[in-house]
Amino acid sequence: HRRRGKKNPAKTLIPNKISIELRPEFINNRERIGDCEADTLGVPKDSLENLVGVADRKSRYFRARKIGRIKYAIGAFKKISALLDASSFTFDNGVENVKHQELGIPTYFCHSYSPWEKGTIENTFKRMRRFIPKKSRIENYSEEEIERICDIMNNTPRKCLGWKTPKEVFEEHRAKIYKPAMSECCTSG
Repeated sequence: HRRRGKKNPAKTLIPNKISIELRPEFINNRERIGDCEADTLGVPKDSLENLVGVADRKSRYFRARKIGRIKYAIGAFKKISALLDASSFTFDNGVENVKHQELGIPTYFCHSYSPWEKGTIENTFKRMRRFIPKKSRIENYSEEEIERICDIMNNTPRKCLGWKTPKEVFEEHRAKIYKPAMSECCTSG
């Protein structure tokens, strides 16, 4: 005989997550640099290392870093976000994102089984597969090789950017932000 009764409510794996539906329109419309999407590259289960990547939504500028275990993903996202001056993150519902609040910036989560909702990072990883094929072991690639792959990807012109490279778009933005600040503080009279 089966017992009938109340079903247990679904446990929330990620505490305090904000749905992608609540993400502001200016992020959805790619109006500013600093709104990022992040994910981990799929690797074989017996692989000793993994790869995390962060892509800026507007410029498509991309950074990746090797990690020892998946539980260290948030720490790697934090280091990459400092390089990119990240203002927000969009994640999937993977267990590596449980400690998302440690980033200290707004984080948004896709619906379950909907990777297309963070298409920038998915497309970027698809491009990265040209260099690191599926079923490859990340431990076979050095940090320098990963850096070189990112540089190649960031220096490839894109139609969606008016045939500029992600690096050009990203650095143009940085020049606009930091140039006025430098001229104000460095004037001599």
